[in-house]
Amino acid sequence: MNAKAHLRVESLVTEFVTRKGVVRALDEISFELRPGEIMGLVGESGSGKSLTGFSLMGLLDPPGRVSSGKIMLGEKDVRLMDAEQLRQMRGNRMAMIFQDPMMTLNPVMKISAQMIESIQAHRDVSNSQAIEECIQALRMVGIAAPQERLNAYPHQFSGGMRQRVAIAIALLNKPDVIIADEPTTALDVTIQGQILAVIQDICRQTGTSVIWITHDLSVISGLADQISVMYAGRIVEQGPSSCVLGKPAHPFTRGLIRSVPSANKPNQKLYQIPGITPSLASLPAGCAFYPRCERSSALCLERPAFTHITPVHQLRCFHPHREPLELSS
Repeated sequence: MNAKAHLRVESLVTEFVTRKGVVRALDEISFELRPGEIMGLVGESGSGKSLTGFSLMGLLDPPGRVSSGKIMLGEKDVRLMDAEQLRQMRGNRMAMIFQDPMMTLNPVMKISAQMIESIQAHRDVSNSQAIEECIQALRMVGIAAPQERLNAYPHQFSGGMRQRVAIAIALLNKPDVIIADEPTTALDVTIQGQILAVIQDICRQTGTSVIWITHDLSVISGLADQISVMYAGRIVEQGPSSCVLGKPAHPFTRGLIRSVPSANKPNQKLYQIPGITPSLASLPAGCAFYPRCERSSALCLERPAFTHITPVHQLRCFHPHREPLELSS
């Protein structure tokens, strides 16, 4: 795709200052996101997925800090924005959908008041025009009778409907990028499927790019155009979904896929990656995954650089798999 990137992240480093020293929580994260593209950011809990989203949005509080790297939103570096520029950027050019929609919705305000406020915070429009835009956004995410539902409070919606409202709010100002932080984890599979379809339709219709943060590979397999796999604050493999899921090369990626229940044969114990995620305060030297890796060697005590399996598929590993992963049907 030759379209100019909506978002380009270069060597992003996020640190936390603790009593025991500086902990590097994100270690040189890099990726590009083009118009209409959906990127899946996957990994174990604690790998840095949500922290990546908060770092991109400039939402880190002390003692957290983005210490180096670039976050290029179009031609502007988010890291160089002052407080007012960040306020104008959030919800306007880059928006975030949280796992719990009640983090977005105020329980004592009507949906209409919250949506109108989101519009008028960034644009000088009348109440009548703002209401019309709210109705269109609710209709886009599949909420029936949107004009009537605008007068409801959040508690009058189901969990799935609240999440649709949160998505509608994120869409109001037609952002270039939406960061979706596991927004369907607490929903049943039927509602989850509906919301995934809504997101795909929105990307096709508006050109909005999406970073979909999740630990659920079954969700991301049918949604994302590209996938970045994180482990211990680093991206260890990235490329088109067909490459990363069809021919995973990093041992950690293969372990994640083998851990999916549908990938296991009947009457066999569910596969799990041995060991636990290391503490970011005491990461092993070199490759952080080597203590849990069945292919590790003394070479893994050195830090692996990104290498290309194909021109579009890259990973950090000294001993990558070259063969497709065979799973039971």
